[in-house]
Amino acid sequence: NMRSVILFLRDISSETQAQSEVLQLSRAIDNIGEAVVITDNDGKIVFVNKALSRILNYSEKEILSSSLSVIFSHTDEKLYQTIQSEIRDDKMWTNEVNLIDRNEKEVTVSITAALVRDIDGLPIGQVFTCYDVSRRILREKQMIKQFRELEVLHKISSILMERKELNELLGTVLNAVSEFSGCKSGCILLFDRIR
Repeated sequence: NMRSVILFLRDISSETQAQSEVLQLSRAIDNIGEAVVITDNDGKIVFVNKALSRILNYSEKEILSSSLSVIFSHTDEKLYQTIQSEIRDDKMWTNEVNLIDRNEKEVTVSITAALVRDIDGLPIGQVFTCYDVSRRILREKQMIKQFRELEVLHKISSILMERKELNELLGTVLNAVSEFSGCKSGCILLFDRIR
């Protein structure tokens, strides 16, 4: 009677390392500030990170159970078709787009979209990254408004400076106020602006 034992040994250290790397990559993507959305070929969302939930005020679960239509629901259908056409031609598409969040608030985001291919080069989905640029746009609008106000003030001051009589009159008034207050004229103007 012969007994035999067959023993199979398999080195799984490379698999364990690969799983660890995938987990690390997944955590990194989940914690970056840019939103990441991955879809399958039909446009169904298969992965989304936390940033998109913050930007659009939808839960990850709500987004995962939908298609890209939840993201582009309030945009022009032609825009969505343009994105699809560009990335199907292996081009990367980037632009700023106004999206509407769950609370019907407009959010301006910069979106980059690209096709995802498998190891054989066949398309298996799409990847979108986006980040909220609403604050930057608001700051730009405020700066433009301030610049226009400064332009108006400059024009007014130029006109006043051209009027020699008015300039002399204002200089006389300023000197009189300086003498009365005992301060230099620059101090009076500075003090007036502080209030």
